[in-house]
Amino acid sequence: MLAIPDFEFALFKNISPSKDYWIGAGTGISSVAYNFVVSKSYARVEIYLSRPVKEENKFIFDELKKMKESIESDFGAELSRKD
Repeated sequence: MLAIPDFEFALFKNISPSKDYWIGAGTGISSVAYNFVVSKSYARVEIYLSRPVKEENKFIFDELKKMKESIESDFGAELSRKD
């Protein structure tokens, strides 16, 4: 069982369950989403970059990478990247 911290996931508050194994919410940036993915063997959180211009995705990724230590500190654990 996953331990879920005692705080509200405001972005996902109004999303209804579906048959998918993931839920997503917008970040406020076009074609950039937060996703929660859960299966029998793993769970993950994603920032999904799907901008139509490849260089825009790279720019956003590089900016997030610059903030990796701060993001990990806020998250409370080391993060890994999966392509």
